[in-house]
This record gives sequence, C-alpha cells and structure tokens, in this order.
Amino acid sequence: MSALSMPENLFELTQRVASTDPERSALRLAVPGAAAVSYGELVRRAESAADGLRALGLQAGDTVALWLPNGIEFVELTLAAARVGVVLMPLNTRYGVSEISHLLRVSDAKAVVLTPDFLKIDFIERLRQVLDQWATNGDTSTLRSVVLIDNRRGSIDELDEIVVHDYESLLSNAPRVLHPERPLPTDIGNAFGTSGTTSLPKLALHDHAATVSHSQAAAHSAGIGEGDRVLCGLPFCGTFGFITLTAALAGGATALVMPSYRGDDARDAAREWGATFVSGTVPMLEALFDAASSDGGGLDSVQRGVVAGATVQPLVERAETEFGVTIVNVYGSSEVFAFAASSDRFGDAAARSGAGGRLVHPDARVRTVDPISGEVLPDGTRGELQFAGPTITPGYLNNEKATLGAVTEDGWYRSGDRGTAFDSTSFEFEVRLADTLRLSGFLVNPTEIEDLLGSHPSVVEAAVVGIPVREASDEHRAVAFVITTPSSAADEQTLKEFCKASLANYKVPQRIVFVESFPTTPSPNGEKIQKNRLRETAAATA
Repeated sequence: MSALSMPENLFELTQRVASTDPERSALRLAVPGAAAVSYGELVRRAESAADGLRALGLQAGDTVALWLPNGIEFVELTLAAARVGVVLMPLNTRYGVSEISHLLRVSDAKAVVLTPDFLKIDFIERLRQVLDQWATNGDTSTLRSVVLIDNRRGSIDELDEIVVHDYESLLSNAPRVLHPERPLPTDIGNAFGTSGTTSLPKLALHDHAATVSHSQAAAHSAGIGEGDRVLCGLPFCGTFGFITLTAALAGGATALVMPSYRGDDARDAAREWGATFVSGTVPMLEALFDAASSDGGGLDSVQRGVVAGATVQPLVERAETEFGVTIVNVYGSSEVFAFAASSDRFGDAAARSGAGGRLVHPDARVRTVDPISGEVLPDGTRGELQFAGPTITPGYLNNEKATLGAVTEDGWYRSGDRGTAFDSTSFEFEVRLADTLRLSGFLVNPTEIEDLLGSHPSVVEAAVVGIPVREASDEHRAVAFVITTPSSAADEQTLKEFCKASLANYKVPQRIVFVESFPTTPSPNGEKIQKNRLRETAAATA
C-alpha cells in the first residue's frame, strides 16, 4: 500500500494511523481503572482477532454477528472482520428472540460473538430460545459457531450442533497468518439492522471502501482530528454510534468507549479523560448536561458535538449558553449512514439546528421526487428525498423485494422522508412521509401538534397519527395519543381547547386518546414509537 493510496477497509485505515504514531491512544474503555489501548496495540489485537475468525472457518463474504455492548472487543472484531473480508452484522443488545432469530437466518450468519449477559439480559438463554424455535419449526441454519466474551460462567455446553468457543482461548490458539489475501475493496463489509418500526428489521448493506471514505468525510465535517477525545456512548450496533467510532479512528483521535450510557457516567467520563467531542440523541445529551449542572462542575474540556433529531434547537442553545459547547445537528439512517449530512457547524444556534443540511461525502447526491408519480422535481420543491452515491446502500442483505422497493431503477435510494432539496448536495428534512398528515387539503407535520401538546403541563409525551377520513381517501383525521402526569385532571376537551388556542382549526386533533405507554421498538438510538400500531388503534376506535 503506497503512502498516498486510499485505505480500502477499516483495518487499513487504523493501520495507517498506527504506522505513523503507534503509541498514540486509540481507545479507552470509559470505566474506572481501564487502561488506554494504543493504535499499534489495536492493530495487533485486530490481527489476532482476524486469525481467530479464520480459525472458525470464516472466509471473505461470510457473515459474523456481533451481539455485544460497546467495548474493546467490539472494535477489534470490527477491524478483524474488515481484515478477513467477512460481513459484519452488529445486533442490537435490546433485540428480542424474534428479531435475533430473523436476522441470524436472513443473514446466513455462520458465527455469532456474544457476551453471556449485559444489563441483566441473559444472551445465552435468548440464543437457546432461538435455537429451540428453529428446532420446533424445522428451520435450517448456517450458524456453526458461538464465541463467548468475558465468560464468567466457566464452561458452557455445546448448543445443539453449534460449537462454543471462549474468545481469549480462540485467539491464543489460532494459527498465525502472516500474509493473508487482501479482500477486494468492493466486498460488502457491514450489514446494519433497520429500526423495524413497521416490520422485522432489514439489513442495509455497505461495502468496506464506502465505510472508510464515509468515516473520513464524517471526521472532516465534524472537525474530529488528532488530539480529540471522542465520547462514544451511542451503541456501536447502529450507524450513529458506529460512525462516531470510525470517524474518531479516521481522524486519529481517541475513542472513549462507554459500554452503557447514563448522564452521570458520561459526565464523569468526560471529566476524567478530558472528552473534547460528544455525540448522542437529544435525551442522551440532555442527561449529560443535567448531570453536569447538578453538581456545578461544568464540562470544561468538551468543545464540540453532534446530535440527531428534528427538534434540537433548545438543546443546541443550552449547550452553548451553559457550557460553551458547539452542538451541530446531523442527518442519517442505516441506509445512508449516520453523519450523512450536517447543518452548518460554523453558524449560529439556529443554523446548527437545521434538520438535514449539506451532504458530507463529496460524491453523495440528493434530489426530491414526487412521491406518487416518481417525477424528479426542480430544486427548491418539496417531495420525497432520494440519495445516491458510493456511500449509499445498494440494498438489503438477502431481501430482493425490499431492495426493489427501496432503490430506484436509476440507482437512487428512496428514503421515505419528506423534505426539500435546494441543490444536489443540500436539503432540509421535514418528516417521514408515512407520518405526514393531509388535513383539509394541507400537508401537516405531526411534530407541530405533538410539540404543542407536549408543552401542556399535564402531558408527558404525545404522538399524533392520521387515519383516512374514508376508505381510499388521501385526506386524514388527526388522532393524538397522550401520556399524562399521574396527577393530571386534563380530559380530551381540555386538551382540544388548548390546541385551538394556538393552532389552525384544521390541525386540532379530532380525537385525543389517553394511554399509559406507546408501542415501541428498540433501536440503537433509543426506543422508537411504532406509529403504524397507533394508526391501527386509531382506526379501530374511530
């Protein structure tokens, strides 16, 4: 590999940093007493892990599942998978039996690496339930190996015909491979689970070279570089957490790896190891700032960060005024990667809060199309956002039907998001198309109604959906579901009158339904409300 060539996978990307400064700190597990791992050591550990994957019989193109919390092993296995050329499929630690069963089978995974338990979740028992389910249904599987990390239980019996390995023993006994064949740069490298809010998760694919070039573009856009210490609290199983990690490596920074996230833990880690960059959802960063405010200690080392969301300006303003931290809103998904677009990090709070922004990869493109006809619309016209370029998913693993539904004939990814493309590289995101309401002929973002209801002192959270006014109609009736405080005396009419005081009449929900909780599905960025199930409930009670 010449000094000027582009690294073709994450292993080569990390190896390049190690070749210039092997003692530079690459990772630190953000728990008391953990030692830093240098870039040189990380490359050596990844080489050993790659030998372990080969010892399992894995070859380029095979799939290995990582069912792990954030940790050093997750990172070294990610690099090892790139070294060998296998497809890495990170599994959400909060997935249940049905989701794990579905993804292991649809991916044709030959091995799964897991920890016995995490946050009181028994992963081995869940895997046993998956295998029992397969046996009951007569299902066949390609799964042949299970690798246990941090096996505090001692010996685990073999699971049916699946061989169980101890991770450290596997690595220490694996034969060394001095000159392995280099994977082709077009090999698929990663398969990320979608959120699955309307169905079982799909697996969005990205190749090795795309992962590298996007990580470099994300690091450049966010200003992550040598000397930065990036607090990694988002789960690596999702693209937001994964790209936060790989952008840190691409920038030659230090990743402060949090196995789980709590506001006070994040505050303590940021202070102890001098975090300069943070990332997260609005609730995560609010928890960090609340914890810092609670003891008055501040966050002196933190300079910058990113957040993802449609309504982030209050958080962005708070970060700047209370802590002097510059937070920027970023856009992404499993299909287009996290950090796919960024608002203006050099602008004021309003500019940094915009949903959408400019695409970070120089070869990525955006357009809007008519969601009904598919006609490409002129710049500045609202429609469905579509994306193309080398870092955009080519489709879903072993799911041709989903790929055909998501990728146009001319190679653009249908995001399902409504927004406006201002030119081929910048856009504004508004709302998911499926969630858009058509009320009295007007298109309405349900977030506007949800935010207003959420501002009522009796309302903890609100979710608004639309149901057709009649069969086959594209006009909606708005139905709001609300969770109220335990002491609330508010009734449906009270909340309707509250809405009427601030909204146009056609935006006032026709029904307001009181619930104790919302149906949700786990995602790496937190629980997501299943609005399709709320629509079903609204239609059934109309």
